[in-house]
Amino acid sequence: MRTSIPLNNFASGQIDSDLKGRFDLPLYQSGGEIVQNFFATLQGNLLYRNGTELLDTVGSSAIYEFEFNEEQSYLLVFKETVIQFWSYTADGVLAQVLSGSTPLEVAHTYGDDRFDLDQRMAQKGDVLYIVHPNHTKAKLTRTAADAFNLAAYTITGNNFTTDGNPLTVSFYEGRLVYGGSVNKPTTLFGSKSASYDDLTVGTAAADGFEFDIAEINSPVLWLYAGQNSLIIGTTEGIATANGGGIAQAITPSTIRVKLSSNEGSYKAKPIEKDGFVIYISQNQRNLYAFQYETLSESFQAALINKASFNITKDKMEKLTYKNDKYNFIYVRTGSDILSLTFSAEEGLRSLTKLKTSNSFDDIKSITRPDGDKDLFVIATRENGVYLERMTDYLEFSSRDDIFVGTKEDDTDAYNRLIAEEFKSINYLDSSVTYNGYYSTQLTYVGLTAINSIGEITSTGTEFSSGDIGRKISYKTVTGYEYGIFEIVSFTSSSVVGVKVLYEPTALVYTGWYLYASVFSGLSHLEGQVVSIVGDGGYIGDFTVASGSIDISNTGTKQVSVANIGLKYKGIFKSFNYGLSFQGVNTQSSVKTIYKAVLRFLFSAGGEFGDSLYNLRPIQKFNPSGLYDNPPLPMDTDEDVKYNSGGFKQDKRIYIVQDNPLPLQIAMIVPYVKQINNT
Repeated sequence: MRTSIPLNNFASGQIDSDLKGRFDLPLYQSGGEIVQNFFATLQGNLLYRNGTELLDTVGSSAIYEFEFNEEQSYLLVFKETVIQFWSYTADGVLAQVLSGSTPLEVAHTYGDDRFDLDQRMAQKGDVLYIVHPNHTKAKLTRTAADAFNLAAYTITGNNFTTDGNPLTVSFYEGRLVYGGSVNKPTTLFGSKSASYDDLTVGTAAADGFEFDIAEINSPVLWLYAGQNSLIIGTTEGIATANGGGIAQAITPSTIRVKLSSNEGSYKAKPIEKDGFVIYISQNQRNLYAFQYETLSESFQAALINKASFNITKDKMEKLTYKNDKYNFIYVRTGSDILSLTFSAEEGLRSLTKLKTSNSFDDIKSITRPDGDKDLFVIATRENGVYLERMTDYLEFSSRDDIFVGTKEDDTDAYNRLIAEEFKSINYLDSSVTYNGYYSTQLTYVGLTAINSIGEITSTGTEFSSGDIGRKISYKTVTGYEYGIFEIVSFTSSSVVGVKVLYEPTALVYTGWYLYASVFSGLSHLEGQVVSIVGDGGYIGDFTVASGSIDISNTGTKQVSVANIGLKYKGIFKSFNYGLSFQGVNTQSSVKTIYKAVLRFLFSAGGEFGDSLYNLRPIQKFNPSGLYDNPPLPMDTDEDVKYNSGGFKQDKRIYIVQDNPLPLQIAMIVPYVKQINNT
């Protein structure tokens, strides 16, 4: 008997192997036993994760955010003794903040406690309050766009001289609230309204307050300014503070604290999404979503990962939320990162694992000027510890966007346009990019026929005598602009003799590439095997020597844009494939999968099979295509056949991406031959 049923939803992510027998559950069909280096999107697709780009060598460091306003945020890199600052220029380019011509650095004395500050920070405008039980409370103050200082501060009314240093801090309803202190670990200390450094206790509504939480015995770990109450995290459970009722203002005479959930918390600062406060459990194995329930008029904590417990075996340490197209929450655990897809509206709560060579040590998302966020990581590699940034997703143009000339001309133009967009992809870790793009204007003088010799003059000074043999190409905007030349002689830094390789569409053109075959700046990857993607095509693997690699002996001798870095493998492993068909459940049937139809969205490469030892390439993706462009990515259904690996009861579906190229799967339709055992 032959059967097939589509797998068109992967939104449940990685599911515990304990559920192997629960094929009656919907998540059995929408999850996998292994989901590694893939995201499970809200749309239900499997999305191969982006790579990371190298920013700087930082050593063992912790990273935090200083959000001055909606337009300007800073990444704080707490190195061993100094704070380093990164931010965005007016045009959205990330750069290290300079003081004059040198990197801005501010000294700190937190030592190893620099890794334990996330839940101990609270910011208002240009001031970031920092507390820690082992350190005097301090303010990190922004005095100019390129100037900060870190200094201790005093408080009127209670300077914590007797009570000991505060444990955590948060702004709430116009007050600065400290959660616990060394000698009063279960006490809330509130400032006067709008007077954050005055903790003078009084009876007036705007006075400061001091309130001991009788319901708990364990120290306050974190405070979170919720929509209806101040939320307090402890190992005993989650408490809420308000003015005697939901959404009622706290005053010295009305403050009430109630233990609302017995699900204890770890010290990590929670994040909020869809009205839920998401926090890590005390044992660091579970994630809980905490919310006020209107019908029951109480706060409830719901377990998020009840079907995905095994994936947290290395313990969860930190949360950060990156709101963008996919709205993933990232969780640092051991040497890996977990991606959490959480949607209250869709009822989605799924986890997948993101792995890299060596380890991810810290994570933080920072707001960009356009409102989206970048995800930053501290990563340990073979040769050091680096600050890296996850690269952006690429949104490709549609074929329907090209409807200008004949079908043949439009198809060629679309191929060129996609090849241009493909230059922006980056699926390599700790990567460095060579980009030969120049925005100056070129003027070509000579015949335009292929192999004609002419002269190019630039309005810039980009050329040198060593450029003979290198190629020049126009950067296409619509797919209809093109022109490729080879430099054959050198006249000056602005003038070179060229041979026409592909007839140019214009003699005067602005925006072009200078090709290269030798790439340097790779000392951080010295002695390691790295991969290179050139002009969107996977060229191969090379060993870095003297901080560089040379691809001139490969089939692709020059590229205009090259991404060089460390590969990582994406793996999806389904549960035992089966369905109920004509009264027979194929879970227990002896069967083989002999082919599959896979639906892709702008994907390249990938392998499919029923085991890691029996995989067949889905698309042979190489850098040799139309006009030196790679073949078009897969954006349709692909019919994949392969050697079946024989008949077995337990048949899995594997998708593997071992190439540094985009891969997004919307559906898998396996075709199965089975032996009926009844």
